[in-house]
Amino acid sequence: MRNYFTFNGHDSRDCGIYISGSGTLNGAGRNYDAIEVPGRDGDLLGVEKRLNNIELTYPAFTYGNLGTLLPALKEVLLGAVGYKRLTDSYHPDEFRLAYFPGPLDVDPTAKRDAAEFDISFMCKPQRWLLSGETQTTYTAAFTVTNPTAFTARPLLRVNGYGVLTVGSVVIEIPDDIIQNVIIDCSTMDCYTPQLVNVNDKVKIYGNEFPTFPAGETGVSFDSTIYSVRVTPRWWRV
Repeated sequence: MRNYFTFNGHDSRDCGIYISGSGTLNGAGRNYDAIEVPGRDGDLLGVEKRLNNIELTYPAFTYGNLGTLLPALKEVLLGAVGYKRLTDSYHPDEFRLAYFPGPLDVDPTAKRDAAEFDISFMCKPQRWLLSGETQTTYTAAFTVTNPTAFTARPLLRVNGYGVLTVGSVVIEIPDDIIQNVIIDCSTMDCYTPQLVNVNDKVKIYGNEFPTFPAGETGVSFDSTIYSVRVTPRWWRV
């Protein structure tokens, strides 16, 4: 099987491009500030929670009419602005968010009908699990289990009003909101399906928007909340 990637919905095979996966197993790094203290062995660590972006390079190759294939590839890679979804056949259960900064340097064979070259993307540190995109509906108290070591920031869709408790975070949804309320714990926004912001109406008590840390998190809610739909957004590095 020849392996491939998709970027922004475009399959590299449609451009006659195939890849090897030697760079797909690398992981992101974390920032640390090493602080030297006179008279004390070792460094103290100032730890940042953020993970760094990572460069992902695919060794790529093509056989065929480069005059036709490469312009199509350039359109796919350079026509996309900002982060886009990136998948590959080596990891069919996950995806990344990536952008292509360029350039694209191609050295064709003497016959100019084949080439080997690198395609390098800059990726956000997360390897998002496809299983984390599955939305589950609950009509009574429940427990979610994060299968990774990394804290997830879910998308919650609440039908009704009252008190919703996620772990140690308490959320109050007033009864004057008659539509579903979407709580995006990643962007830290509350809004309706019509994209009307209701941050000023929904009250959240806790250090921040709710999360799903590693292990189990309990979720409960008042009887006036008829259902809670959860998209957990699991990820790993």
